[in-house]
Amino acid sequence: MVNETVPKPVTEENNSQATAKDWESLYTEYNPVTDPQELIRILQDLKGRFLNQFDKPGWYQLEMLGETYWIHVSVPGSERFDSVLSYIENEKYSEGFLNPNSFFSLDGHYGRMRSPTLDDFFFVHLETESPEAIWENLDYYLACDFCVASEHIDFLTQWIRDPDKHISEKSLKETFFSGWTGTYEGQPVFILNINVKFLTNYPVTGTGEQVEIEDNFYYISLANGGTIDENTDWFYLSGNKDLDSLTPYNLHKIAYFETLPEHVQTLYDECYKKLTEFEGQN
Repeated sequence: MVNETVPKPVTEENNSQATAKDWESLYTEYNPVTDPQELIRILQDLKGRFLNQFDKPGWYQLEMLGETYWIHVSVPGSERFDSVLSYIENEKYSEGFLNPNSFFSLDGHYGRMRSPTLDDFFFVHLETESPEAIWENLDYYLACDFCVASEHIDFLTQWIRDPDKHISEKSLKETFFSGWTGTYEGQPVFILNINVKFLTNYPVTGTGEQVEIEDNFYYISLANGGTIDENTDWFYLSGNKDLDSLTPYNLHKIAYFETLPEHVQTLYDECYKKLTEFEGQN
């Protein structure tokens, strides 16, 4: 969660327009922004663009790394949600089976699931009590770190605010931040570059390589503030390197539905039935 002192997303129309005129045409690859506070201001503007999409009651569908997320909002602008459903649809599962992961019903029942046989699922005990259903806690209810764009922007903001402790806390490191506007896959984006040079306690990969430098590029849609992709280059103490490691976030893809599609509503109903039965037995 971003520290409360971080500016809230810009929502007033005149401020948003001023901000857009200010930075979208100002920073280029050859004239990037490097000031941490200016980078945070830009990220908060992009976060506001993302949240502004949730402007009517109903269901919003998002996807990240092969998982589908449904989020229900009853009161736009309240910074609250009141139902979620996440699942994986993959060829390794039996035909027609959506492998559910987390579920929060419209009347307040929440649970997480396991699918050991890939054609059925059951609920498991929660290790912690569910927090308040406000947007900042959405990562808990969807059982992922930053599966929507606003949370990913919070993650990046925290990195800028506290680069020494945000990743690999035990390593002494130098972190450089820069950003500029450009295009990616034909879309206008803000490109955030985070370059980390480790000086002690080098991170070790699964192959035993010690990481000296990791160079991260995040491509964030100017249209709606969603992170499209992350590209990371790894440089090792041995002199070896791994380039162009791509993580497709797809957080810019969002679709609105007044009601759930029939096959998703069927899964919602099944989750609700099993969750209330599970609660009744415990």
